[in-house]
Amino acid sequence: MKKKKSKKFIVGVVLIVIGVIGLLGIFTETESIGSLIGGSLVFIAIGVALLILDKKFPAPEKSADSVAKKIKEPEAIVYITDTGNKFHCDPHCNGMRHAKSVKMSKAKEKGYTACYHCYKD
Repeated sequence: MKKKKSKKFIVGVVLIVIGVIGLLGIFTETESIGSLIGGSLVFIAIGVALLILDKKFPAPEKSADSVAKKIKEPEAIVYITDTGNKFHCDPHCNGMRHAKSVKMSKAKEKGYTACYHCYKD
């Protein structure tokens, strides 16, 4: 299975492309070539920095095994709300507010089921 590209990687590549396109503007007749070069180099530098950060600090992967393991741990702490019917591993999932922490086993006893966003493959 092909690994999905991170947002940092995509934004980095886009910024580099914008910088290179800006550098191509050197070949047009303009009076502010210095600022054109400077601005383009800033875009390229930020893009390269994002690519380096993405390489050094990749986002953690959620494998199907780790998700399944999370759901099977009844002593794991999950988050629920009084108005919802799902339990979450993130207390701020989809902008959730006023979440209470409980053990997964307790949440399941109360009829809560796993949140799709928190426990998807």
